[in-house]
Amino acid sequence: FFKFATVAVGIVAFIFSSFLVFPLPRDRIERGYSKVIKAGDGTTLRVFLSKKETYRFYTPLEKISSYVIKGFIEYEDKYFYYHPGINPVAVVKAALLNLKQKRIISGASTITMQIARMLHPKSRTIFHKIIEMLRAFQLEILYSKKELLEIYLNLVPMGGNIEGVSAASWIYFQKDIMQLSPAEAAVLIAIPKSPSANRPDIDPERTNKVKNGILDYFFKKGIIDEDLYRESLKSLFFIKREKYPFLLPHLTTRISLQEKELFNMTLTVDMKMQKKCEDIVLSYLSRIKRQGIYNLSLLVVDNHTMKALVYIGSPDFFDRMHHGQVDGIISRRSPGSTLKPFIYAKAFDKGLVTPLTILYDVPKVFKGYTPKNYDKSFSGMVTVKKALVHSLNVPAVDTLEKLNEFSMKTFLEDIGVWEVNPGKKDLGLSIALGAQIVSLENLVSMYAGLANQGVCKRIIYIDDKKTYAVKRIVSKEAAYMITEILSSLTRPDIPASWEYTQSLPKVAYKTGTSFGLNDAWSIAYNPDYTVGVWVGNFSGKDSPALVGIQTATPLLFNIFNEIARGSDSWFEKPDNVKIRKVCMLSGKVPGEHCKQLVEDQYIPGVSTENACDIHKIVEVDGKTGYVVCDHCRKDKLIRKRVILNYPAEYVAWSIKQGLKIDRAPSHDPDCSSFDSTVKLKIKFPIHNKTYFFREDAGEEDQAVLFQAETFSDAEKIFWIVNKKIYRESKPGKKVFFKSAPGTYKLTCIDDCGRSDEIEFKIRYR
Repeated sequence: FFKFATVAVGIVAFIFSSFLVFPLPRDRIERGYSKVIKAGDGTTLRVFLSKKETYRFYTPLEKISSYVIKGFIEYEDKYFYYHPGINPVAVVKAALLNLKQKRIISGASTITMQIARMLHPKSRTIFHKIIEMLRAFQLEILYSKKELLEIYLNLVPMGGNIEGVSAASWIYFQKDIMQLSPAEAAVLIAIPKSPSANRPDIDPERTNKVKNGILDYFFKKGIIDEDLYRESLKSLFFIKREKYPFLLPHLTTRISLQEKELFNMTLTVDMKMQKKCEDIVLSYLSRIKRQGIYNLSLLVVDNHTMKALVYIGSPDFFDRMHHGQVDGIISRRSPGSTLKPFIYAKAFDKGLVTPLTILYDVPKVFKGYTPKNYDKSFSGMVTVKKALVHSLNVPAVDTLEKLNEFSMKTFLEDIGVWEVNPGKKDLGLSIALGAQIVSLENLVSMYAGLANQGVCKRIIYIDDKKTYAVKRIVSKEAAYMITEILSSLTRPDIPASWEYTQSLPKVAYKTGTSFGLNDAWSIAYNPDYTVGVWVGNFSGKDSPALVGIQTATPLLFNIFNEIARGSDSWFEKPDNVKIRKVCMLSGKVPGEHCKQLVEDQYIPGVSTENACDIHKIVEVDGKTGYVVCDHCRKDKLIRKRVILNYPAEYVAWSIKQGLKIDRAPSHDPDCSSFDSTVKLKIKFPIHNKTYFFREDAGEEDQAVLFQAETFSDAEKIFWIVNKKIYRESKPGKKVFFKSAPGTYKLTCIDDCGRSDEIEFKIRYR
């Protein structure tokens, strides 16, 4: 007994010490699977080769057909559950047979030993067989029998570059391993004995012959009954190895690169909706190609779950000529005007404005930056609602500037949907017009945030049931007010064609066009879905047709018609969004002299309560109409007059446009406090004079001086050259004009509407 115990302890000690000398390569067992990506309905979208360039799927034992499990155990290692890794009886028999034949005929390999050989494929020698046995003991110590069987069925060679029964089932039968019939299971069980010869796609006659032999074995061992046995014998297989599907290539490629540790993934994509949208996109693309547009991208998200339902990075992945492999959903480009709703929403939350607050769309300089509208015209006095619906630029920039400490860049970084390039110069106010780049995914996430009452959530692509952090970007009240503006039925940018509007569900949407006509955007949402469309060329080539409303919105409406047909749900108004009357000319709380009132939404306790400052009372001489002061009111019939005190830049623009405007009366020139000798007069340049420049000096090095005499009550003056505002300045400040040779008409207007006009010329010597 003592000798036996000593030997046993020695063997055990040797086995355990082997872990130090020959550590088991567990990474070869637990890693290196192919990535299998499916849709929620079970559709296989994409299969990627493993690191070893093989097809090898990870499949838990409970998801493998019982025919396959029982068949492999009976056919390969019927004492699997009873031996410690090697079968001593089989080893002795094999040794005697090999000695008799003087060569290795039988290896007595158990399933565990086969796993060991798969980890380190070696030539069949006695030394390597001993190593296999050692490895088998190690495996039996580290893993349970269930785990070992699972490892084996996931590693077993199945012909060519196919490993594991699950991969073989898909490639040879296009079936999930759980769906195999006894005959199909028999075909797979036969392969490992001779993976090259027994491949069902190589020799169909051999396949069917071996299959029938295994079915006999099944019947004798009671794995199948007689009826199923006879029926299975009738099955004949003439198999052609099929390639795996290549669906949603942009999304599957992206997920494969992002998720390094996941091998089986189910995406959130709705395949029925995806297919319908792909058909619409391909049809639409065929039409816009005539206009030199070859790429577009589409993303549809379920607002309730934030799951991506449709993902089209590009209509044709294999269109190499037009860079079809670029994923337009994550590519960053200028977003045009699509960020404007978030500027106004933030201004609502800061209490600066409400939907009917009056803004001024007139030429204005912001710290050297002079924004212009798409059509290069201006609309004058507009509400916030009109400014957003018409996507006017000056009001958006003006509002962003008034937000003071608020920075659009900081805002977008904070909500986690915007990655600003490190070290890149802050683009300031120009961000409002799309100077900073953004992706379609970013925009859809942000607009879905408006749909979700101001809460921004991460878009989900893998159906893993994880929870992700959320971030409130604006209040639910501001989100609702912006949504009401963006869903206005009187919008001028709704396409006129009846096919886009008759059946269109109610949606809130915004368009965008990048500077240079490179990118056309359109984003829409209702309570259920957010849809984002980008249209353009991945090459960056522009096109006159690349305007958001003209090119992106018709496709957007087509998609919404398809996915939300018949939907009539809409957002409920938050309790804290109230209605109040405001002055129509200012959008502010009405004062004593405000007569024209309109109803406006506001947020109590947040929205400004400032009273209207447009209507102003001045005292005038009842006979002359001049404004009087304490120095000149004596012995005069004083009357009070209500004037409209508009901002100076609006006054200057209105005069330039020839609009009638209620100007402030002039001060009484006989007043002792008024210097009547000062007139609004252009001093320089001199009327009708020609100024000569040296041609070799260049325009930037030579300038004409602008200077004017002004009234003492003037606070601002505006210089207008050839009917375009050139500069705004304070009275008395010198302004320099640099330009090419030509004839120029110069107008100077102060903020009270007084003006002077001259002509001058520039020539080269």
